[in-house]
Amino acid sequence: MALKKPKTSRSSIFAGLLVAGVVLLLLPQSVTNGLNFLFARVFNPVLSIGRSTDPEIFKPASSDFVPRAEYNRLQAAYDNVRAALITEHERYEKLAGIKSALPRPGPKLVLAEVMNTSIGGLRRELIINKGDVDGLRPGQYVLGGNGIIGTVSETSEATARVRLVTDASHKIKVAIWQSDKKRYIYARMDGNGSDSAKIPFISREYKIGTGDTVYAAAVAGFLESPIVIGRITQVEADEKEPLLWDITVEPAQNAELLKRVAVIVADP
Repeated sequence: MALKKPKTSRSSIFAGLLVAGVVLLLLPQSVTNGLNFLFARVFNPVLSIGRSTDPEIFKPASSDFVPRAEYNRLQAAYDNVRAALITEHERYEKLAGIKSALPRPGPKLVLAEVMNTSIGGLRRELIINKGDVDGLRPGQYVLGGNGIIGTVSETSEATARVRLVTDASHKIKVAIWQSDKKRYIYARMDGNGSDSAKIPFISREYKIGTGDTVYAAAVAGFLESPIVIGRITQVEADEKEPLLWDITVEPAQNAELLKRVAVIVADP
């Protein structure tokens, strides 16, 4: 006699699956995690059919990151271009309406080797192998990397002395760029005989922040447009004059490590 196959109604199947789902829902997470891994191990051979067997290709490390020194160099270059563009824009506005003019000769760069570095006490100086015969004169600005590092303080026929911006006796006219107001705040920067410089006599009514770019201000006959000199690293209320800022500037370039510099020689 043939055995009858048990008949299961659709409603019974649905009810069974519903009860199983409710049971799984109420089980602790540790148990369900185990069931999940068990399912993956059992059915992995089936699921892997047609899957590529090539090794996974990992993306190389992002090339968007550069060393800090390289970032500083690129940032200084960008700031210099921006400053030159602002200067040219202001010059254009002043000369608007003039149809023609004779071209003005621009400055030249005299490349020099650093012969000696004099760092001691409050003194910060370099001796370079260019002098009077190369057109160097006291007061000329000296470039190191992409920033102003100092000025020529003394010359002889074949050599010159460069006083760094951190030298205690060095003073230089600077311009602090305010990006929010698109303008410069002009001031004086004094070396403090260490690895930084100070900007005194800035009223606290001005909004000055760490990270602001400081430029060597343009000076007729010496510097045509502002060039980066450093960045502000500290801004505090002056202890002696509460209405003024006490501003510390870190030079854009560590001049003590330089082997070559460039002197900006402006044509008359």
